[in-house]
Amino acid sequence: IERLLNRISAGARLHVSNPSAAALELRAACRIRELDGDNAELDVEATEAPLEESLFQVLEILRRHGVHVRRIETEAADLERLFLKLTGRSLRD
Repeated sequence: IERLLNRISAGARLHVSNPSAAALELRAACRIRELDGDNAELDVEATEAPLEESLFQVLEILRRHGVHVRRIETEAADLERLFLKLTGRSLRD
């Protein structure tokens, strides 16, 4: 199981306000999931580097552009995420 868990990455979701000023830089660093014109969710995944490094890079971009972070949620590599990655379905589907 440990080896399988290592195949998926940890991640974080940032809820931010007014991200448009940083959008171009952010697209290179993370996936942007738009909510509406003033708010967005940013998905940060640790694929090449540890999550802390990826998250720090995104937070630095947001700081430089004065974007306000409303909330940060982290997602550890766990059995539910592994199941979803392997099957493409959640346990409740």
